Amino acid sequence: MMKYVIYRETEERRALKKRQEEYDNFAEMANMITSDLLTENPDQAISQFGPHRVVPDRWKGMNEDQLRRIREEQQKQAEEKKRRDEEEQQRESEWNQRRIAEAKAGMIVEKQIERERRANEHNLYNDNQRLSNEQRNLKAYLDRVVYTNQPTAAYFTQFNSSSR
Repeated sequence: MMKYVIYRETEERRALKKRQEEYDNFAEMANMITSDLLTENPDQAISQFGPHRVVPDRWKGMNEDQLRRIREEQQKQAEEKKRRDEEEQQRESEWNQRRIAEAKAGMIVEKQIERERRANEHNLYNDNQRLSNEQRNLKAYLDRVVYTNQPTAAYFTQFNSSSR
């Protein structure tokens, strides 16, 4: 009977040990399943130095809110870049139109200046022709009317005749 009691006690200890081991295994699995390591809890990555810093070996990536904010910011930046590009294109178009208008105005001014130059050359030519005719007529008049009296030798002998 004593053997039976010892045997029974041993069996109970073995059963208790087995139950305890199963309970420990179950608790370990439950802890592992719900642990921050396997669930990749992002709160584990927050540094003690502030919420804006992370612990690199525990950081598992950004949460949905952070990703959403980044996507929204990227969308805003893309819209801003598109708006700036459109403004730049509009300014470039305005400058091109202005350059074309100024080039046309410059060509018109150059043509006007060329016309005025030709008109001035024509007027100068006409004035020179008129002055040439006047000079020719004056010379002819002087030769025909004024310079008809030719000096004689007596006229020249009167000079340098006194000793004074």
